Amino acid sequence: MMPLVIQEESVRTFNFYLNGSVWQGMVCQNKLYKLVSSFEPNDCPKAYALGWSLGCGGTPAVITLANQGYGVWIDLRSHSQASF
Repeated sequence: MMPLVIQEESVRTFNFYLNGSVWQGMVCQNKLYKLVSSFEPNDCPKAYALGWSLGCGGTPAVITLANQGYGVWIDLRSHSQASF
């Protein structure tokens, strides 16, 4: 499954508490996502590789683009299946 790639300005971000930790989350296309990794602007290939790897493993992923770099997010419903 190919990850969705969008501008970070087009989503709403928030923080939430899960399993003893505070995580960053976002809403995109009426779905909730959890940030699993952030990358510097020069680490574009790493961000895309992680997004593709998650998608190929069956975990819905989104890659956000911003001036500060890239974020890779997973659907919260698949959180229990992913090892993050």
